[in-house]
Amino acid sequence: MTRASDTAKLLGAGATILDGTTISTADNTVQLTLTSTDADANVGPQLILDRNSSSPADNDRVGEITFSGRNDADETTEFAVIQSRIIDASNGTEDGRLILQNMIAGSVLGVMENNSTETVFNQDSVDIDFRVESDANANAFFLEASTGRIGMGTNAMGDYHANNDDLVISTSGSTGITIVSGTSDQGRIAFADGTGSDDEVRGLIMYNHNGNAMTFNTNAGTAMYILSTGNVGIGTDQNAHGLTIYRHLHQYGGIMIQNGTNNTGNVFQAFHNYNGDRIGSISQNNNAVVYNTSSDYRLKENVSYTFDATSRLKQLKPARFNWISDDTNTTIDGFLAHEVSDIVPEAITGKKDGTQDLGTVKDADGNVIETNLSETFFTERKKETVDKDGNTEAVIYPSDYTWTKTGTENVYQGIDQSKIVPLLTKTILELEARITALESA
Repeated sequence: MTRASDTAKLLGAGATILDGTTISTADNTVQLTLTSTDADANVGPQLILDRNSSSPADNDRVGEITFSGRNDADETTEFAVIQSRIIDASNGTEDGRLILQNMIAGSVLGVMENNSTETVFNQDSVDIDFRVESDANANAFFLEASTGRIGMGTNAMGDYHANNDDLVISTSGSTGITIVSGTSDQGRIAFADGTGSDDEVRGLIMYNHNGNAMTFNTNAGTAMYILSTGNVGIGTDQNAHGLTIYRHLHQYGGIMIQNGTNNTGNVFQAFHNYNGDRIGSISQNNNAVVYNTSSDYRLKENVSYTFDATSRLKQLKPARFNWISDDTNTTIDGFLAHEVSDIVPEAITGKKDGTQDLGTVKDADGNVIETNLSETFFTERKKETVDKDGNTEAVIYPSDYTWTKTGTENVYQGIDQSKIVPLLTKTILELEARITALESA
């Protein structure tokens, strides 16, 4: 047969051709069309390649479509092949395999394979990049075959991979990564050393949705916590302060702040009140550290220089003592806070014999959000607040969160002994005046 139309005339419905048949044309007309005029929802038309073997076996080829043509030496060349094979011919556990091959540099090599356990691209490990194009980006996903590196939004591996980056995400605008986890689960970025042991994950950044806290792990241990309140703990998950640092200190192992210039007056730390006014700072003065508190006359009123400092000073009771927690029983000089509170109240924080109740915070489902939190902190965090610009700040704890008391802790008084200096200075001036008066009598 030389024409497809002749074939159609000669073959009737249900005809079977037992030997190889070639449909050949001298032009680009369609050689074979399968048409189904059935109006139902079933499949049609259908093309079935049936390997009806009396002794089927694993790895049998059950069908192949070959795309061949001529090279410039007028040789028949298979440029692409779609092939199917049996993986498992056992009744009830049959598995199949679909292979897409392509002519690459004179050899037919596997481009894609789909089997019972995986889909593999570039099975024969040749230098073929893998690229996924989106509506707006030609390199939405790009795998560079020669290096195994991945680009998202870029295929310019040389520009971004100088620092051994195996994944680069590039856009012309803002760029980010979103990790979505369950409401009671964690989202993680882990860093492993590949040892294969149970603790091969050496570093970790994790957000825990159960409690809304973020942790940073180093050397397989938690180094820093950022709690749901915004408080930060370094070496501890203690949550009562804005920043808590806990570690075993060795010599200068605490906090070091080094000035990059030799300018006097550079501020290392500034403190501001609710209105944004600076109320104090820690700064450098040549080779000394200066601790400053606001003292500008423009911030003060009702200034008086006439008060009896000597009588108040005489009420103070300096003492010698040692700390209970100090195993060396080193004796030092100082004050008992409650004995100073009525004389120089601005020098003292806290109340005598103060305590506070601690408890556990749970969400509406009973999940533990925080532990060892005071009821005062819990109550404040359920309130909506307004900042100095009048912007409403959302509550930290929803209304259905609960607090249950679990214990009590002491809240110890503190003293800022520098607040006694003005009283000492005024007393010296009063005594100097009395001495001068006696000497003049």
